[in-house]
Amino acid sequence: MATAPKKSSPGSSIEDDVMGYMESKRIDNLASYFGRGRSHKDLSDQELTEEWVQAFKTMAENPRIEQTRADRTSPLCHGDP
Repeated sequence: MATAPKKSSPGSSIEDDVMGYMESKRIDNLASYFGRGRSHKDLSDQELTEEWVQAFKTMAENPRIEQTRADRTSPLCHGDP
């Protein structure tokens, strides 16, 4: 989880602070992505494909339901809800 950005320190620019915050957020998102993927590590290719197809169908049938898109167990889940 990203923390609130700190105030600029002497000698750093706002651009440096923004770029640092963006990089921190990117790393947080990668860690989250890898963490979610671990729950699928023991699935065969066939099982993973079946779960992916089912998750995609569910999302396609309910595109406006936030919970469908935010389902943390879905192989389609990416990023933070």
